[in-house]
Amino acid sequence: MAQLLRHCVNHPRRETRVACAACGEPICTDCMRETPVGMKCPSCARISLHARALGKPRHYVMASAAGLVVATALGAVVTIAHIGFFGIIPAILIGLAVGKAVAWGAQGHRHRGFMAIAAATTVLGLTLGELLAAPRHGGAVLAASLLGLVFAGIAAAWMAGH
Repeated sequence: MAQLLRHCVNHPRRETRVACAACGEPICTDCMRETPVGMKCPSCARISLHARALGKPRHYVMASAAGLVVATALGAVVTIAHIGFFGIIPAILIGLAVGKAVAWGAQGHRHRGFMAIAAATTVLGLTLGELLAAPRHGGAVLAASLLGLVFAGIAAAWMAGH
């Protein structure tokens, strides 16, 4: 399968088929840095593994938004459906879904900060979803089980980190 020719990120007049193993930007032979995991661009070759795992600010924003949206939606759905999501199994499943959304928003970064975002957005989003959905159904806001929130937060953090 032939790869597309692209222009080097640092040298726009040079065509290449090689991309940086870390960031995916196209790089020419002058920009290539050989590493144990393949060719990298000069900037990625300088960055330590720990620093790359941290992610960029946009990754934190996207991860937070994705986690909050999914958790709020799931909190509203289970409140409307009267599922009682704060049992252990449903809470874990909801936490895993929110953790997966945070991992998606983080675009593969697995730093502990994303695990904390997953746990926080789970608790905040489930509570917010419940508050938004309960008045529309004429009932008072259900008292959220603290144990269910803990299990959902732990499951979300675990999923975001793996």
